Amino acid sequence: MKNTIAKTDISIKQALKLLNKSGRKCLVIVNNNKKLIGTLSDGDIRKAIVLGVDINSKIIRIFQKKPSFLVYGEFTNQQAKKMFLKQKFDLIPVIDSKKNVVEILHWDEIFYNNKKNAIKKINIPVIIMAGGQGTRLQPFSEILPKPLIPINGKTILERIIEKFHIQGFQNFNFIINYKSLILKAYIQEIKEKFSINFFEEKKNFRNNRWHSFSKE
Repeated sequence: MKNTIAKTDISIKQALKLLNKSGRKCLVIVNNNKKLIGTLSDGDIRKAIVLGVDINSKIIRIFQKKPSFLVYGEFTNQQAKKMFLKQKFDLIPVIDSKKNVVEILHWDEIFYNNKKNAIKKINIPVIIMAGGQGTRLQPFSEILPKPLIPINGKTILERIIEKFHIQGFQNFNFIINYKSLILKAYIQEIKEKFSINFFEEKKNFRNNRWHSFSKE
């Protein structure tokens, strides 16, 4: 839990280091009295960078100040699952009656560590077309590839992967071209239990990408 809790006096750059160290996608923000005051996701950071916020500035400018949470002893595992699925959170802080953070629930621990609730694996490969330039999303796609543009704190790509993964799909194949190095780095950092393969196009075929891939 230590590496996923931060105070408001750290910089965005320091927050990125914490996220990298923890292998998570979100931090829980507390005040000096260790009381919950917000959350900060990697999506919040990407959005700030797109908007030109200096990464050396304090996170107080960008973290979510109305966090969702659960109260210790007042929820069931099923209620926590429903909250994860409805809100698409990576984590949910658990607080006591004084708003002190006493526990942090993580998506992967709730859904994948309980053998009784294990999801049946589906051995069918998923092909995700992620090589387009995203011209309709400019100027955002000039900085980030379209699949990595955040929506409510999660990237488009992450939302697609989660939808398949929840159903039991394990094998993901990504067709990439535009800003492929950024996409590769991001996908390889996702700490989930699935296999990944990359198929890189030599040039961008726009709407004919599947045709180019199927010929190889």
